[in-house]
Amino acid sequence: MKNRIDLENHLMVLSVDTIATLLQDECPHEVIALYLFYHHYAKQCITTRPRFTINYVASSLRMGEHRVRAAAERLTEMGLIDEWMD
Repeated sequence: MKNRIDLENHLMVLSVDTIATLLQDECPHEVIALYLFYHHYAKQCITTRPRFTINYVASSLRMGEHRVRAAAERLTEMGLIDEWMD
């Protein structure tokens, strides 16, 4: 079918456990935004290990670089992402 959507490349699924982990953070809005950005970009690039510059992420999320670095560090500590920013 011509208009069929490839669900695998258009949906992002978060488990209840992952959401619960993100919500336990001191600033859940920052880690959720960064985690979703990370997955969105990975889906677009069709990769499991996207690479970014800190400036690109901060600009895209309209967050300061220090806040992005802090959120990335917390996501790494949670075991949800690997080190990934240049």
